[in-house]
Amino acid sequence: MSYLRIWHGRVPRELGDEYEKFLVERAVPDYRSVPGLERIYFSRHDEKRDSLPTNHNMGVHRSDEKV
Repeated sequence: MSYLRIWHGRVPRELGDEYEKFLVERAVPDYRSVPGLERIYFSRHDEKRDSLPTNHNMGVHRSDEKV
């Protein structure tokens, strides 16, 4: 069984760069520890007041793993 997890966030625009750095340095290593993870994609859309980070985690669950 394959999966796609989409996570949407919102941070004040002035913290957008700092939050993106956090995602790369802390979140990616955590996501990579998930069995079956194949890809991680990040995107960010800056609005007038907020930054809207999004990440997509894609992978495959083996039949013997709990979902």
